[in-house]
Amino acid sequence: MVKQNDCWCNLFTVLQESYHPSLLFLESLFSLNCAARKLYCILALVHLSHYLAETGESVLVLKGPQGRINRAIWGPLNRTIISAGEDAVIRIWDSETGKLLKEETGHKKTITSLAKAADGSHFLTGSLDKSAKLWDSRTLTLIKTYITERPVNAVAMSPLLDHVVLGGGQDASAVTTTDHRAGKFEAKFYDKMLTEEIGGVKGHFGPINALAFNPDGKSFSSGGEDGYVRLHHFDADYFNIKI
Repeated sequence: MVKQNDCWCNLFTVLQESYHPSLLFLESLFSLNCAARKLYCILALVHLSHYLAETGESVLVLKGPQGRINRAIWGPLNRTIISAGEDAVIRIWDSETGKLLKEETGHKKTITSLAKAADGSHFLTGSLDKSAKLWDSRTLTLIKTYITERPVNAVAMSPLLDHVVLGGGQDASAVTTTDHRAGKFEAKFYDKMLTEEIGGVKGHFGPINALAFNPDGKSFSSGGEDGYVRLHHFDADYFNIKI
């Protein structure tokens, strides 16, 4: 097991080797013990984040994809970056070198959303091809597919139960009636392993573009083109759903 102090010393070494110009004012902390180095690391990371935000300087640029990148997430242990977008291809990149490690055509149409599991072992993609898919974060092996009746703009995974939720709906401009049911603007819940639909939550009058679970898994929020963010709390029955 690596000791905490060793982790700080290793981070110190990495920062010292990179020796970004914006960190010159911290040079006096380059010595002595891990306590001082720990302080240096904290100050350096905070300062560097502010510096990069102000200057717009990029630490790493990933080159290769054609078209717009819609979403990117960190892979296991933050050693990789997983991206997806307009060309419907999922790519895994080395987060230090920017090298392309793996790629897989994930969907038939644009990938609109990505969400990873709490443990980082797998992730979910949503697409305009009216499906969502569950993938292994290291190998890009397809695990499960969820079929729905509407383009998928947003996906999320429960941190508490084996549930996934999909949101989207027909483009609001294409809905010729004021009845929100025509556009299918509900958030749909599926059993993660059985891929069966287990319920839905209505409320929006336009496509759902964002979904997120509360970290405790007892509520979730949704954001739509109707201009509303809605917070939904689960009742006791939700936690006793049986298939």
